[in-house]
Amino acid sequence: PQHPDTPIELKRTNRKKTIAFRVANNRIKIMAPKRLALYRIQQLLHKRSEWIGQQLEYQASLPEELPRQYAAGEKVRYLGRQYRIYLNTSTGHHRAVQLKNGRLIVALPGKKQSSEGIHSALGKWYQQRAEQRLPELVAQISEEIGVDYGDIQIRHFKSRWGSCRADGRLQF
Repeated sequence: PQHPDTPIELKRTNRKKTIAFRVANNRIKIMAPKRLALYRIQQLLHKRSEWIGQQLEYQASLPEELPRQYAAGEKVRYLGRQYRIYLNTSTGHHRAVQLKNGRLIVALPGKKQSSEGIHSALGKWYQQRAEQRLPELVAQISEEIGVDYGDIQIRHFKSRWGSCRADGRLQF
């Protein structure tokens, strides 16, 4: 390939019907059907080499992203804005997250006031907000574009924002 120093990770799967190229963390990840011949994968990799080079350059130009600490004072995003995490101690075993006066207040029992506890509480809060907001937004967009849909599910995906299944089920 055009990028000899860039590691390439090839994953073959029965679930995939098309090939996908992804550039992340200074490596090229390829998801390909098991039935696709290696020479064909190499041809497609060569065909996409200009795009891959552009992605590598773009990602190299980005500032290094520090891993989240999930600690008091750290900023997190919600609906396009940043909010600082404020930590409160809750009584009993109750966890709560509130967006109040421009602050994201995370209330956790004393023993749960850890990075993992904050991460877990925020994850549940984000999911609850999505379950509240998405049905209305999906209904509005569905009406605008004239497409029906089935159930709406909120799930955790590693690398995608959502999908639409053949039965009309939307997963975010």
